Amino acid sequence: MFSLFRKSKVCVLMFHGVRGPQKSKETHIVGPENHVSSAFFESVIQAFLANRFQPLSLKEAIINYTKAPSFVITLDDGFRDNLYVVLPILERYQLPATIYVTSGFVDNSVIPFEYRLASIINNSQTILLDEINDGAELSISEKEEKKEIYHLVKKKLKYSTNSVRTKLLDRLSHLEKENLSVEYLSVEELKKLASSPLITIGSHTHFHHALPAMSYPCIFEDIQLSKRLLESWTNNPIVDFSFPYGASNKKIGKMLRGMGFCTAVTTKSGFLEPPAPFYRMDIPRVEINSLEHCAFIVNGLSL
Repeated sequence: MFSLFRKSKVCVLMFHGVRGPQKSKETHIVGPENHVSSAFFESVIQAFLANRFQPLSLKEAIINYTKAPSFVITLDDGFRDNLYVVLPILERYQLPATIYVTSGFVDNSVIPFEYRLASIINNSQTILLDEINDGAELSISEKEEKKEIYHLVKKKLKYSTNSVRTKLLDRLSHLEKENLSVEYLSVEELKKLASSPLITIGSHTHFHHALPAMSYPCIFEDIQLSKRLLESWTNNPIVDFSFPYGASNKKIGKMLRGMGFCTAVTTKSGFLEPPAPFYRMDIPRVEINSLEHCAFIVNGLSL
């Protein structure tokens, strides 16, 4: 996966949500798998620190040159547990982190479609999807049927607008009240998180669209709205950005620079090699999915 390692490289870690010790793993049949346990999160941190990796903020990683192996912590979406679970761990080790917040999730103007879709499928025995089966009801009573339909519809909606997502899910849903267990930061919780000297808040757009699938005026409006809201809520400049789904291109990168952003991270696997240009719109990250994977990264970069 990563064949070339050098000590000067920086590993920019990517996380999303972190479950507290009292919260067991979700028991849903289908749904987004973007949470790790607090024990796993802390074990990854301990592994990097035990191997003498230097913890850096994203800004430090961009503008400073270091020959020591280093790591940066980033989290996407703006889950509520970033305040109540992640921040205490960061404070324990005095580690900086950048948290990219989807402003529409914070003000509840956008419902994350993956969770709503999962709720519909998990609580249904059949589903009516014209686009797939010409108006005939499909059975989704079995686990594998639910998984197949979830990934099929998720793929279809991933590159759609929020309005298209909402219309399709409204049509699919026959539930009186969907059980959405996902929890995002409120405005007040975001303010509290942003007040920590360890935390830098970045934008993850307002609608969480896959940007290259949108028109450029819509992309600009989406990012501008997120930047404006986050700056008003945190009273801090927002100059860091994370591409939803990692979907990016050079034209959007130039747009971000023109809007005052200094950095943008992707989901492309790889390492940052300092010194880097102050404006960097294609920063790769590493999403660690097991302690064995963590050991592989740590050992490789420590050589």
